[in-house]
Amino acid sequence: MVFDIFFYVCASLCGLIAGSFLNVCIYRIPRGLSVASPRSACPECGAKLRPADLIPLLSFIILRGKCASCHKRIPARYPAVEAVCGALWAAMYWRFAVSFQFICYALLGTILIAVFFIDLEWMRIPNRLVLCAIVPSAAAALRYAFILAPPERFRSLYNGVHAAEPLLGLIPCAFFLLIYIITSAAGGGKSAVGMGDVKLLLPAGLALGLRLCAFAVFIAVILGGVTGAALILTKRKTKKDPIPFGPFLVFGVLAAVIFPYQFLF
Repeated sequence: MVFDIFFYVCASLCGLIAGSFLNVCIYRIPRGLSVASPRSACPECGAKLRPADLIPLLSFIILRGKCASCHKRIPARYPAVEAVCGALWAAMYWRFAVSFQFICYALLGTILIAVFFIDLEWMRIPNRLVLCAIVPSAAAALRYAFILAPPERFRSLYNGVHAAEPLLGLIPCAFFLLIYIITSAAGGGKSAVGMGDVKLLLPAGLALGLRLCAFAVFIAVILGGVTGAALILTKRKTKKDPIPFGPFLVFGVLAAVIFPYQFLF
């Protein structure tokens, strides 16, 4: 029990640190900036942040949500990303304990959080994030296919699914690609599905396999439809306004990773 609490705390702290770096990525990647340099600074006044200003969540509380230099409000997204990352890593520990899967899926989930917020604001999913997401997904898939010893080698994480399941998980990606091509041709270059969403299904399919990836897409479609209908009914959006699908897909993928047995049939 004590060890469990210790590991939960450690996982959450690692998630908070990852979330702090993720805020840099969310701000800089869509703008084509380097995530390595220069040092983090206030986007309003340009003042370099001190080490004390970079403590996840705690610095936001101490500074009362304001920049130490110009006293402008710090966007709520910053503590939100850190808190979500901390909770995600704790959830991944609950799901996988200390294991190779924990590392793979915690890293994948962290990247997906960046996708969530970038697509929500910019309506696009950067290729560099998709490529980064493929790495932990492929590592998990290769482990199931080649590293696990018999008889586990022929059974993946998801309760008796064949080791080829990660590759079969690419079928939803191919299906969405087909929809993209058809709707683009019918709409004169405009598609109901974004190409970024299609590419995001590559790492999602490898990480989840066919059945869970299909359920993740199902969850995303339902949530997207309900949210879109609510926005239209409240007149915050019109039928012609685009709504990013990436955040719903991210939610579906993370739900399928953390609660896979609830979705098995």
